[in-house]
Amino acid sequence: VVLTVWVRRKQATTKAGMTKAGKKSSGGSKGKAAAGPRAPAQQVSAADLYMQAQIALQYDDIDGAKKALRLAVKLEPTNAALLDAYACLLAEVEDPGALTALQQAVEASPQSGHEKYMYLAQLEEDCDKALSYSNLGLGLLHQRLHAAKTAAASGAATSTGGDDGDEVDEVAVLTQALSSALCTHAEMLVQKAVAERDFAAGASQQEEPVRGLDASVVQQVEAMCAQSKELTAKSPEPGQLLASLYSQAGRQEEALAALRASMDLWFKHTPDSDEEENKEGDTAGEGGSAMEEDEEEEEEELPSQEFRVECVKLLLELDETTHAATEVLETLIEEDDSNPHFWHLLGLAFYSGHHYEEALEAVGKSSTLMQQLRIPRSDETWAEMEDLTSAIREAMGVRAAEAGAAGQKS
Repeated sequence: VVLTVWVRRKQATTKAGMTKAGKKSSGGSKGKAAAGPRAPAQQVSAADLYMQAQIALQYDDIDGAKKALRLAVKLEPTNAALLDAYACLLAEVEDPGALTALQQAVEASPQSGHEKYMYLAQLEEDCDKALSYSNLGLGLLHQRLHAAKTAAASGAATSTGGDDGDEVDEVAVLTQALSSALCTHAEMLVQKAVAERDFAAGASQQEEPVRGLDASVVQQVEAMCAQSKELTAKSPEPGQLLASLYSQAGRQEEALAALRASMDLWFKHTPDSDEEENKEGDTAGEGGSAMEEDEEEEEEELPSQEFRVECVKLLLELDETTHAATEVLETLIEEDDSNPHFWHLLGLAFYSGHHYEEALEAVGKSSTLMQQLRIPRSDETWAEMEDLTSAIREAMGVRAAEAGAAGQKS
């Protein structure tokens, strides 16, 4: 059985199904006890506990899933599949015991299970070790995808459960996983190159920000992004990674072009008032088809919040306008208006777009949320907020002075 418990899926399990499962687990305990000695309790197997963990994850019961898998591993401590499942679940939910569990899983089955290596790559602080883990994971993932394709060609294809409970082709699942893993590895290469460049610049006491990366790193990352794009043409991940790469390499125009191409795959631009007026005549008579297209686009799944936050940061760095960045942030705030980081970025976007009153309001909202969350004053975010607030107030003062001077001249 292919274990997938480390992926937090929200499957469409009905309430009736949950009730049925509950009845089975209760064993009719509400009835009267039978006369005579009690029958021995039925021992729960590791497979039963694994299924309990799967059901718990369907309802986002992370603690229940962890407990079930922990007990399953105790029952079968040499079961490599269970060790992998438990370790990867701990890593997915950022449990402190994840690193130890992942290392134990590697010792139990070093030649199988690419997921544990990808998680180890994320947790490992040493960049070279992290890249080594990632390489091992990529190798195993390539092997598994090849095996799945061979099985599919021979008519013996396997499938896994999807988010909606339907069967999902294993080749498609592994193809998506490989595409994402390639981007993750490429991003680590960029981070290592940037760290080495910045360290060298610091050693030479250069005051100005340094741009540029080793040409071999750029070529390697470009190649991995191309492989990822070939595997999943509709994924925005490789395009945004290219934007980050080119930005660090000092190729700003190429970076913005790559970012816009990536956003075209998921971002629905809302025209400003001027664009609406220009397009009003052109779209007359096409309302029906346009509405249908809009509804189809709305049904498409958006990238993760983390991905969109990185997109905003790149937009604020590369794009002269802030309209797109503001739109993405407003969508994020609609999803979670209690995240101070979103409001902080919105304040920065408004400030960059010279909307100072809106910027001050957004920064104030972020500050209030940080106080409610009791984020300590030692957190560097507070200093960033104070610097931004000072810059906004200074810009507002300059604008007021200029307006006063213009009024006196008139």
